Amino acid sequence: MQLSLISASALALSLSFCGLGCPYSGGGSGGGGYYGDDDDFGCGDSFDCDDLEFCNAGECDEGLDRRYRVTMLEAEAETSGPSGSWDVGGGAPDLYVQWGIRDGANEEWLDDCFTSTRQDSFDPSWGEYCDFVLGSGETFAIWVWDEDIADPDFAGGVYWQGNDALIAVIRADGLTSSNEVGDSVLVRWTIEPTF
Repeated sequence: MQLSLISASALALSLSFCGLGCPYSGGGSGGGGYYGDDDDFGCGDSFDCDDLEFCNAGECDEGLDRRYRVTMLEAEAETSGPSGSWDVGGGAPDLYVQWGIRDGANEEWLDDCFTSTRQDSFDPSWGEYCDFVLGSGETFAIWVWDEDIADPDFAGGVYWQGNDALIAVIRADGLTSSNEVGDSVLVRWTIEPTF
């Protein structure tokens, strides 16, 4: 499994029973324990499933090549950006998030979307989502940008490359994942299957 940062910061992950995650945020279609009658045992969490599967509503399902809803919840920014002040003369950043699917070599976006920009905020929140098919051999990435008058400044990014890394993301099913995307920004987000 290859889990990599685009910027110089170490990645902060909180591991939970199903991969990436931190405190439960509600929702989620993962389920647990016994499913159906007493003789029909389903999965309680993704560790009950094979390597490329995850626990979905009490049953082990294939994790790759299916559609997921990825929701960007919020971010926390340090008082200074990757290159010092966020803006000329200081002040809070104008952050937005780009996320989605990149090719297996992590060289170009195949399917991505953007949150709206939150002006002058160290703790922006969005609750905005996009649906993606996470395919075998692809890369899932989250990049954060600081919008400026001329060109946006790259605040950092994180990506999950390869099938094992993608399954780790998928197994967060409904939990909030928190990831540092550089030295200056932490992003919170969720992922859930749409079928």
